[in-house]
Amino acid sequence: MKFMKVKPCIALTAMVWCLFCTAFASWAAPLTFVDLEPGLSKKSEADSVLGKPVKEIVPGIRYDYHPQLDTRRISIKYRAGSGVIEAIDLYSQIGYSKNEYRDWLYLDDPEKIDHDEKNYLVEQYTSSGVIIHFAGPDDSFPVECVTYFDPTPEKLSQNQCSKFVGTWIWFNGAKVMCDSTGYCKAANGYEGPWTCLEAGKKFQIKWGYKGGKTQYLDTVSLSPNGLELKGRNQQGGAIGARRE
Repeated sequence: MKFMKVKPCIALTAMVWCLFCTAFASWAAPLTFVDLEPGLSKKSEADSVLGKPVKEIVPGIRYDYHPQLDTRRISIKYRAGSGVIEAIDLYSQIGYSKNEYRDWLYLDDPEKIDHDEKNYLVEQYTSSGVIIHFAGPDDSFPVECVTYFDPTPEKLSQNQCSKFVGTWIWFNGAKVMCDSTGYCKAANGYEGPWTCLEAGKKFQIKWGYKGGKTQYLDTVSLSPNGLELKGRNQQGGAIGARRE
């Protein structure tokens, strides 16, 4: 399971969800709010549908709009320069349960789980473009916020990072298997987590003997053909690997 950090907001009510769920029962199309789709719709469209913003939160980036459809706040984040909607935060007067939202939105298990600065639970459903924020540290608390977002950049990043997955022959001759859960195991007993520093290009592995305390830190770059790794360890020594 991968993790993320996000800031809290508040949510959309069941009445509003019910208005839109029938339109997306098969999930053949991306989620929208009053025909506004993150990653596609622009600020001019939002202003036309929702009216002019009532508050500028971050100039050129985030604006609040007058509440509609029983929401108590609508906050939209735009991409700098293009004005394309990146995320829609929908605030409500009522907090519903996680199961209710999962039923209304046909959500599977979350791809990412974390806690915000208040230690409130946050779940991200990347494939659906939905983030659910809770009013407490676990999902027994009501949902406090629901965000529609454009998942395309994150999906592309995840696909690029997956290029590291596979079996490698390390510079010291050890056979290393790195899996899609973010973990590497070497035949010589060393193992540890790997992370994607730059999608499809740079990766880092923390090595510990049989999963113990980190002893080595390798930072490597993937060759354009995806068959070689080159980089350095924490002491600056040159390291490398080739795909088996």
